[in-house]
Amino acid sequence: MSSENSAVMEAMVALHGAMERQGPGSDAITRRLLNRLPPLPSEPKVADLGCGTGASALVLAEALGTPIDCVDTAPAFITILKDRAQARGLDHLIRGHVGDMAQYSHADGPLDLLWSEGAAYNLTFAGALSAWRPILRAGGHAVISELTWFQAERPQKVEAFWAEAYPELADEAGNIATAETCGFEVLFTERLPIEAWRSGYYAPLKARADTLYEDASDAMRSVIEETRREITLFEEADNSLGYTFYGMSAL
Repeated sequence: MSSENSAVMEAMVALHGAMERQGPGSDAITRRLLNRLPPLPSEPKVADLGCGTGASALVLAEALGTPIDCVDTAPAFITILKDRAQARGLDHLIRGHVGDMAQYSHADGPLDLLWSEGAAYNLTFAGALSAWRPILRAGGHAVISELTWFQAERPQKVEAFWAEAYPELADEAGNIATAETCGFEVLFTERLPIEAWRSGYYAPLKARADTLYEDASDAMRSVIEETRREITLFEEADNSLGYTFYGMSAL
């Protein structure tokens, strides 16, 4: 990694690491999605891939009372996750791993539950499902969120941006078809409410960015300006896209 790219990555970690979540969501939504799944085995093998600082992993640990393998490429995020787990008395259930979520496998065999919020797009939805299906047992479950088109008609500026930034962006029918091709049955879909973006993520992120901007390095200012553009673009999207959670069973 070049020194410039390294500085940008460090700035992104510094901006997002202090946030409770590195993407939109809520503890209540994570719990609701978990409750929509069929019953798990008594001692399930569970992993949260692309876990960030562990907002969803901590909810899973509390709800299931079982160890959660937590994987992220950012060492700082894993450190924060371990500190948060200790503060909540969950450190015995959180197993933090710095690594590539595309290469992960559980040490004790295939997973019973794979969880991933806001991270699959790094591999593309098809790429993530293709990489992760082999690490799930047949009949195991996955809950994975993916940026998804909600409307066929969307602002031209928004569509043009995503056509370049993430040409794999599809609607729910397209993502369901992709899941089936990759060896999954889709049990349910659930859209992330817009308030989970606005009040649960972008409002605190904007406040933190504003606080850091004045004394920021060039790399941090670049990251903050890109974050502000992201927030503006989301508002301009007029609810034409967002995250859909796909609850699935491995065939």
